[in-house]
Amino acid sequence: MKHVNSINLLLTLTGLILAAPACSNNNQESCTPNQPYGMVCASAGGTVTGVGDLADASIAVPARALSKNTLITISAGDEIIQSGYKAAGPPVSFQPNGTLFSKPATFTIPYEIPGGRSADEITVFHFSNKVDIIPADAVDYNEDTSTIKFTATTMGTFEPALSNKATGKRHYTYRAIAGFSMGGASAIALGTLRPDLFDVIAPQGTAVDIFHFLNYLKYAALGGFCKPGEKPTADGSMCPNNPLPCFVSGPKEYFANAVSCGANYPYHFERMDCGGPRAGGFDRDSMIEAFQDMTNAFGNAMSYNPVHPFLPAGVSSSYYWNDNGTKRSRQERCDNPVVVDKIYDRVYNPDGTYKAITFCDGNSDEQGVFDPNAPNDWPTDILLAIDYNGNLKRDPGEPVLFQMSEPFDDVGEDGLADKDEPGFDAKNNPDPANDDYDMMNNPLGTEGNGKYDKGEPYEDLGIDGVACPGDCPWDYGEGNNKFDYNPNMKQYFDFNPTDLIKKMDPKELARIDFYIDVGYRDHLFFGPNTFSFVGVLKALGWDFGIYKGFHELIPNAKKFDFSKVPWSQLPKNILVIYGDRTKSEEEARTTGDGGHVGTSMQVINRALVFLGYVGAHWPGGDYEPTDEVGNKGGEAQYYESKLPGLEGVKKEFFVYEPPGYEPPDENGKCKKRYPVLYSLHGIGMKPEDQLAAPLLFEPKMQAGLAQKFLVVVPDGRCMKDECASGQFYYNTVGWGVPGKPHMDSFFNELIPYVDAHWCTKKPEDVENPPW
Repeated sequence: MKHVNSINLLLTLTGLILAAPACSNNNQESCTPNQPYGMVCASAGGTVTGVGDLADASIAVPARALSKNTLITISAGDEIIQSGYKAAGPPVSFQPNGTLFSKPATFTIPYEIPGGRSADEITVFHFSNKVDIIPADAVDYNEDTSTIKFTATTMGTFEPALSNKATGKRHYTYRAIAGFSMGGASAIALGTLRPDLFDVIAPQGTAVDIFHFLNYLKYAALGGFCKPGEKPTADGSMCPNNPLPCFVSGPKEYFANAVSCGANYPYHFERMDCGGPRAGGFDRDSMIEAFQDMTNAFGNAMSYNPVHPFLPAGVSSSYYWNDNGTKRSRQERCDNPVVVDKIYDRVYNPDGTYKAITFCDGNSDEQGVFDPNAPNDWPTDILLAIDYNGNLKRDPGEPVLFQMSEPFDDVGEDGLADKDEPGFDAKNNPDPANDDYDMMNNPLGTEGNGKYDKGEPYEDLGIDGVACPGDCPWDYGEGNNKFDYNPNMKQYFDFNPTDLIKKMDPKELARIDFYIDVGYRDHLFFGPNTFSFVGVLKALGWDFGIYKGFHELIPNAKKFDFSKVPWSQLPKNILVIYGDRTKSEEEARTTGDGGHVGTSMQVINRALVFLGYVGAHWPGGDYEPTDEVGNKGGEAQYYESKLPGLEGVKKEFFVYEPPGYEPPDENGKCKKRYPVLYSLHGIGMKPEDQLAAPLLFEPKMQAGLAQKFLVVVPDGRCMKDECASGQFYYNTVGWGVPGKPHMDSFFNELIPYVDAHWCTKKPEDVENPPW
């Protein structure tokens, strides 16, 4: 089932009891329902039932759910189902369209389905002022009466539908792309950028909405600073008025570190949540290093430097290089901070009173906590701090700049905040345009989504947000009569999976299967980032199963066994949120439960389940039992790049060959051909580390319980002076040396090289595939 946008306006309206006038004696219309319409009394509620072909349709309104007595009608509506679906019953219109209930009303509509399909496959579409979908957990099916019953808080047209199963032919490339952490972020970005190359995209433990991750950096990891004149608190919590906006906070029912909209987030730049000792956590240096590597891959979103896409405003490449051509050490960069004058910032330096500086940071005895007395010997490189006291050092409370765009009012494409929209009522109709963003219930909403949308008011003041008093060499975009992002943001948008799937041809999107996992307590806030992607995919009408732990993949199982997962009975797209919700925070951080990596057993389950999913989603294949073992792939393979920037470089990769695999003969012919999984490793990992997963999976291949396939692991580590730990498999913008076209090499050199030298299965169209 697809359970996408809730029409319930969930948290805004549910539970509100509206004061409604009782039916008075001078009301000449009866409150007793008539057919096929009826006057429903606000104070008592009531039921209205359809007639004729719609005799099985009805609405039951609770007492005091309406703000006034309302004449409700039931009639045939216009078809509202989206492409990729076919009708499973008539569209039923409940009028007046858009009427809101303070308590959910119960709707019943008839359905009809062909043989071979079941009622629980039905998706219920709804239209009031836009098309959305009733959540599956709000829907009940009565197969005896062929009716569907569900709750909703908005009237309109409802229509049952069945997704078009993959009857006919589906094109398979027999390639999948997956990855962990950095590799997962790259896998979903590369996969959605080139969906023609892959059948399955499987990111694990990672942010899949890059823009939302930037907002997490802005408001949480790199937030919480003092404004001019404010003093940090004695306990070192800086100036802790650090509320997370709704587009960052995430759904609390799914993630331990999510907070309510507007609630203060306990972590900030001087108290980073770096994860527990077994949670895949980092120290401060490693966290900053990861942010630097991301900036090397995409560009500096925090500051714009027209002569260098990595370094912040006012900092030249001489920051890295001495006059004799040698690279400056970390200590040299720390000892010689760059001072940048005429830096303005709307929040932290509106008058340009203070100078900005490059600065160094470092670890302390307490993980993630800034200690000004500890050796601050790690150059942040990508950041500028406002030096309030002029001592050329970033002291507690002094802010780090984050200039991502010009100021704008995040009120949605209609240009109106809720309170200015026609029909606004704080209790009865708080969102008249139904455009408030919610990553689960209205992920396509544009009001409060953290992004600029055409039609929203903005101030043409440049990315510093300040009207230039005369000389502002480090601002961008002021006075050009258009809204501007930091120009370095282009690559973030170009490679953002959530934006890419919105633009994707629906037929191509239907061809891709997604497997995602993320930790319940992932300290990098990747859970909400994942939900922002899943929410959009669901809103586009595609099936997505969400499971709170691996055990939920097997109904009624007392003990989880990955080989017992009934893949053919589950949705084509799956999100697993692993982690034991009963564990205390202290125990979870000690064991790593639900963390970025997870406990030892969670790591094993993550590997085995995703490999099982990948193998199950390719039709046919080799399931023949064998006593042979696979080639563990421990020997590095190489191809020589011919691309400018990498020309002559021998690019390293590793290949796992499954049990029974035979290489091509001297004429290039193969006895059997196999699908191939491209598996991308994370920051701080070696590529061969990824080969442990297929070795765990191999016994199932040997027993004929799982399909055999190749696993190819490219090297995502940095070349000399290129970055700190990982290059993200992208065409990098450049750090200490010019950027490298790693992505182009992956698409245009590695994949063809593997196809030419290994027995990979050729693309084909498959008749009536399982998904």
